[in-house]
Amino acid sequence: MELVMLVHGSRDPEYLNSVREFSQLLGVGHSLMLNGETHGKGLTFPLFIEYGDDYERALAKANLKVKPLLEWPGFIETLRENVSGAIVMHGSRNPRFREELSELVKAGLKVYLLVGEPNISSIANECPSEVYLLFLFRGVIFNRAAAEVKANCGDVEVKGPLYREPWFISYLKANLSYLSLNGIGSSSPNL
Repeated sequence: MELVMLVHGSRDPEYLNSVREFSQLLGVGHSLMLNGETHGKGLTFPLFIEYGDDYERALAKANLKVKPLLEWPGFIETLRENVSGAIVMHGSRNPRFREELSELVKAGLKVYLLVGEPNISSIANECPSEVYLLFLFRGVIFNRAAAEVKANCGDVEVKGPLYREPWFISYLKANLSYLSLNGIGSSSPNL
């Protein structure tokens, strides 16, 4: 049975194109919560980086109850192995996100947030040579984060998002194989 990733959605054509491209690379369908569009038939699973309100809404609609990526086995370690410099991510005011953030910090990653603390504006205090924008797709929020990083640290190299990273695609494919083989119709406790 086909897997269908359930993502936030956007009206931004750049976002929509990146979701389509990623869906094809992974070999799964996709469903956009905001747009109400579904491409593919099968079991839906939420694909979000972090815990928050959007993730909770997706989880309620999904057939497979999958944790956010920051809680998947080995994701933070894989991230640390493939990303250098600082990380910028959306962030959430949800208390559970604070736990995820502390795991990133424990892994030795320097993190800045669009929403919450440490806020992206404080990146100007150290201006790393490289910043990875930890977002799944391109679009309005990704572009806003990139602009804020450049406004605070003009010469910084900005990288991301995840959807085109070979290491991320390999990581997801390996874990989606597990999901499709062992998680169908269950709550999939390991992811």
